[in-house]
Amino acid sequence: MQKCCKNCYHYEACNYFLKKENKHLGSCEGFVCGHFKDKSLIVELPCKGGDILFVVDYEPGEECIEKVKCRSIEIDDSGMSIYCETIEGSCDTYVPGDFGESIFLTRKEAKKALEE
Repeated sequence: MQKCCKNCYHYEACNYFLKKENKHLGSCEGFVCGHFKDKSLIVELPCKGGDILFVVDYEPGEECIEKVKCRSIEIDDSGMSIYCETIEGSCDTYVPGDFGESIFLTRKEAKKALEE
């Protein structure tokens, strides 16, 4: 196995398909990578469906951290939307720019934001 393969964005996919064909992973050049030439089309999501996230509510006198569940992520002409559901069942929509501002991946990050 070449060193570059482990660092390749498509390493897991190459490994999976080669194992299906009972081949060994040597170099993924042209195998899967040839199908994904335009790396500008790769989207890195801030979270995934099912993730538990933490929303900081900045209402005066009632600052709190609310636990929500990511229900889905949609990408359309206007950009990416992250749909989250509260424990009570209400839904809110966030965008990637909200991460680190009003929505966080951990309670610790949310607490730190409230303190600042």
